[in-house]
Amino acid sequence: MALQATITFENGITLQEAYIVIKDIVMIYSQPNIATITVLIYKDQTAFNDEKSEVISLVHKSTNVSFNTYFSEDVLNEAFKNPLSQGYLFLQSLDFYGGAIIVW
Repeated sequence: MALQATITFENGITLQEAYIVIKDIVMIYSQPNIATITVLIYKDQTAFNDEKSEVISLVHKSTNVSFNTYFSEDVLNEAFKNPLSQGYLFLQSLDFYGGAIIVW
């Protein structure tokens, strides 16, 4: 599972078929609850499949409302939901990954 999207970085570089893979998710259940998601962004799926290096690694944090929406115990206890699938849904909610689709 991964995301695919057109991504434009602040420096103006655009990846037309960026392939976004979650490397890890760390969830901390305390006050405040926080999920930290590290993603690797590859030029495209072929670069990922060919084991090329990622273009960039980014870290995103889910806190407060977004944590409760995607990573609370109640949500993760629902059928077919797990931290990885919820992590991709959270990423899709971010403006940076606007229009990203889930690919298998």
